[in-house]
Amino acid sequence: MDYRGPTLMAIRCASDNVFVLAVDTEWRETSSSWGGPDCCLIQLLPNFTTLTAGSRLILLNERTRGLPVGLVIGQDLSRAPCHIDSSLQDLTVIRSPSIGKERLPILSVEVWGCGGADLQEAQQRQKAWDQRQVERRRKVKRPGRYDDNPDALLLEWGGVHTTSQFQKERLEEEQKN
Repeated sequence: MDYRGPTLMAIRCASDNVFVLAVDTEWRETSSSWGGPDCCLIQLLPNFTTLTAGSRLILLNERTRGLPVGLVIGQDLSRAPCHIDSSLQDLTVIRSPSIGKERLPILSVEVWGCGGADLQEAQQRQKAWDQRQVERRRKVKRPGRYDDNPDALLLEWGGVHTTSQFQKERLEEEQKN
């Protein structure tokens, strides 16, 4: 969740159902609902309708016990009109209380960032910083010279020669023969 701006999520399900989730704030995984006043869930196909809209509409939960796991869309968690499981395999939608729940297999999900060039640049800077941190942590600092290291001595006692001195001596012997 590196993107820090508003997004549109298009969800294509079986039976020609298409939904769009508009989120006006950055995504976060929390134990409480979030989202600004411009959040909404719209069904585009087969019928165009707004399923829910308003603030504090989104709950993304992956860890908290006692709460639904996955993406819950709706202001009331117990009667939320939409729930997407954590594996993004199924979308459960409640179109009306009389119809009940309908489980739809998800065929595809697309997410678009809608925040503009400045947010995209900030995201690229964050990714570059993350990459530099990964590279920095890959380099292991060894204390002192490796030739003086007790681990190298143990390896040499075991018959494993790793120092450049041994390689240099072996090259000299090969050149003499």
